[in-house]
Amino acid sequence: MIKRDLYIQSLDDVRNTKTVKVLTGVRRVGKSCVLSSYVDKLKEDGIKSEDIIFLNMDLIKYSNLRDYEKLYEYVSSRINDDSMNYLFIDNVSKIKDWWRAVNSLAIEYPDSIDFYICGLDMDIEEADIRKFLNEPVIEINILPLSFREYLQFDKKYWGDTQSIDDKFNDYLHYGGLPVIFEHKKSDLIFNNILKGIYSTIVVKDLLSKNKIKNTLLLEEIFNFAIINQGENMSSKKIADYFKTEGVKTTPTTVLDYLKHFDNSYLLYSLKRYNLKCNAYLRTLEKHYIVDLGIRNTLIGFEDEHSQGVLENLVYFELLRRDYKVNMVKYNSHKIDFLGVRPDRKVYYQIVKNLNDDDLLNEKLKDLESIKDNYEKVIICFDKTHTKNIKGIKITNIIDFLLNDDGFGSL
Repeated sequence: MIKRDLYIQSLDDVRNTKTVKVLTGVRRVGKSCVLSSYVDKLKEDGIKSEDIIFLNMDLIKYSNLRDYEKLYEYVSSRINDDSMNYLFIDNVSKIKDWWRAVNSLAIEYPDSIDFYICGLDMDIEEADIRKFLNEPVIEINILPLSFREYLQFDKKYWGDTQSIDDKFNDYLHYGGLPVIFEHKKSDLIFNNILKGIYSTIVVKDLLSKNKIKNTLLLEEIFNFAIINQGENMSSKKIADYFKTEGVKTTPTTVLDYLKHFDNSYLLYSLKRYNLKCNAYLRTLEKHYIVDLGIRNTLIGFEDEHSQGVLENLVYFELLRRDYKVNMVKYNSHKIDFLGVRPDRKVYYQIVKNLNDDDLLNEKLKDLESIKDNYEKVIICFDKTHTKNIKGIKITNIIDFLLNDDGFGSL
């Protein structure tokens, strides 16, 4: 098992704080592995095994703890008052009213338990977990492998001797869910695995828990969103499209279904931000799919180097780097991404091909309209010796993904 250092460090940064650390993310993204890796990190740091309580609720041996009172009794019996105790609960949703036990334990042992959980039920996520827990919640959203992580996994499990460009193309093709490395490279195998993950999310997480009757419409809306990833879309626009295809639906239904996909972490929605008014706009969101492998499995492996795919790559990489991300409207101008961190602020435009003069000039003009002094960057698939145009930095997507600042050379 390869440690995913980004998330291990995120957990370590909030160790021993009076909070409940909640790992979220799409199915099979590796949340349980991150928890297990962090337990290893604690042991490396000298934490005694008896001070670590790890409960995987998928295991039969813990089936008697699937009631919050039983959970409370078990954990209480394991607490060492003379040291910090680390409680990890994997697949926590299998415990009825588990938050009641956590709240009680936090009150009774305020300085003795550090809480880590994953495997939330979607119903709880929709209601907002913070309404259930008395302690502050820190959400750590686990994403599929970054390209740098993909290369680490590739080296260990596949041992490919391909060029970096070929490995990048495989990354676009197969996606970044860690489960793919349990198998040899095969489109047939990967298609079955990724379709299985998608179907499980739709059946278990969406249909059964949200009482959705129109399965076909749900999946058609999802396919529409990923086919048009990177496009500004409103629920009305999507509903109107389906009406032209003879499918009856309403903007409210479309909005509800998209929200369900957001809650399952299959889609991530990006809002528009009016820079001039310093306010979010309520219409024309963009939607990005969490894993390109799932995208390809559902809609085919063509057009893997599209504008939308490039945007998808950049968006999730910015999230991994702890940016708050928005798309920007400034008067009549549009910026694909504004990434903001306490230490940095960057405007990003995405251009599939620098030879597309019309698109390039439009993107440059939009960036030039922003008169502040923050960094401005264009990211493309092309490899080019041009490093900047009018002070605006130009970088290839592989360089961006493999360098912390996105502008270095390989």
